[in-house]
Amino acid sequence: MDWYNGFGIKPDLDQWISLDTLLQVIGEGNANVIVAICNPPRNSKTVVLRLAKESGINLKPLPFSVADQQAYQICATLSLFGQPFLPEMSLVSTTPALLSKIAASIISQRNSIRTYKNIDILQKSVMIMENTMIGSNDGRSRSFAIEIKV
Repeated sequence: MDWYNGFGIKPDLDQWISLDTLLQVIGEGNANVIVAICNPPRNSKTVVLRLAKESGINLKPLPFSVADQQAYQICATLSLFGQPFLPEMSLVSTTPALLSKIAASIISQRNSIRTYKNIDILQKSVMIMENTMIGSNDGRSRSFAIEIKV
């Protein structure tokens, strides 16, 4: 499947993010921050970015690249839930300068107990995907998410 054509994703993140782009943190774990692009380019679906966090001291190379994670997510989602639940996604290239701007713009939205690990500004690509969150994530109502860990 060709994610670029199917999703209309541009190969560079800076074609999705500009100075007036509204970003909202919608989830955060130990390894990633999930950020919604609240005003995507015209004629585009609502999307989220999966931004890897700094992993601290690495004594050995990480076993999975972002591309490996994407391939695993596709395989696991198809196996468990089938094609209707597979979100459209793609990898897009990025730069340290753009990731620094994103990190600075969302720092006030992040939970203070999670900010000891910042976004990894040295990553060369990030995953951008259709926002499939059901419900809100503000704690006032029940919501759920299926997260595939690798």
